Amino acid sequence: MSHKSRIVLTLLLVATLVTIVVVHNLTSHKQPPYAVDSGRQVRLVNNRQATDPTWEELLAFLQDDDTDSLSYSRGIYASPGQPIVPGFVCGDFAERLHNNAEAAGIRAAFVVFHLRDEEPHALNAFETVDYGLVYIDCTGKLRPLFQAVEPPLFRVDLGAGSSFVEDADIPYVEPDYNKLVFAVEGDPIGMVSIGVLQEPTREAYLEYTARLSAFEADVVRYDEEIRDYDSRARSYHREVIVYEAKVEAWNSGSPTWTAELSPGIPALDIQPIRIGGKTSELSYFGLMVEYRELEEEHNTLMDEYNRLTEWLEFLLQELDILGHWFWDVAWIVDGIEIYW
Repeated sequence: MSHKSRIVLTLLLVATLVTIVVVHNLTSHKQPPYAVDSGRQVRLVNNRQATDPTWEELLAFLQDDDTDSLSYSRGIYASPGQPIVPGFVCGDFAERLHNNAEAAGIRAAFVVFHLRDEEPHALNAFETVDYGLVYIDCTGKLRPLFQAVEPPLFRVDLGAGSSFVEDADIPYVEPDYNKLVFAVEGDPIGMVSIGVLQEPTREAYLEYTARLSAFEADVVRYDEEIRDYDSRARSYHREVIVYEAKVEAWNSGSPTWTAELSPGIPALDIQPIRIGGKTSELSYFGLMVEYRELEEEHNTLMDEYNRLTEWLEFLLQELDILGHWFWDVAWIVDGIEIYW
């Protein structure tokens, strides 16, 4: 039985926006009063012909657009506002996705979340005709060249060291950095890669998180039971080796027997099996009883193996449905600015 774990993506660091003025809960058609990492002010390029998309049209655009494939990085600066090497942070991502969407005929907004005890974070919004306003965060992965600060994404194994982690044989799947975001002022935000939910609704997201929690609890239970199975299987294997050594001694008429368990494990002490008369008869029946006990344990272990195999197949199916990555974000939104 072989598996890798599901992966958790923990957003630890927000990309820098240079804040010029802070106005919470604002909707505006003016240019955002923010600068990207290079110090240049955000510049939104709107298309008067752009229209609000359906959710499917927005998905198709996001899947074709390459903004999320770019790497996140903070720049290197000679002094504030004078970069030696410009970075590419959340404001850059949000500006680029906005302008690409407008150029493709899709009406888009540049959004700023004001986060409790964190720097502001930029993302995008779209007014879909079938589901209303949806937030999209396309911030990509860390660019390895610049690691003066901790990267914004960390991969954390679920239950590291568990049987599910050790035994799973799951191919690596690159995370989708286009993320659907759910925000309610005063509450932690929700985040999930696009394509995971059938609908971009909070109800669908809550169902997803409940299913995800059930999956994680199931993995813990699976781990406990597979460890118990492994222990019983090893014990059974040892008992079979000992039993076979006894049978060999019985068949050869030897009064002694020994059993080599495996490399690195000392052989069992030589013990006598008396041959002849009543003792011989009792030893024979003793071996038959032991055989039946081993056979019963073998059947029990096979039933357990089949049950665990089916359970494992179910967990892998759940993993495919839930996605191989999820986003663990502790941000609390205290205000939202939207610039169309």
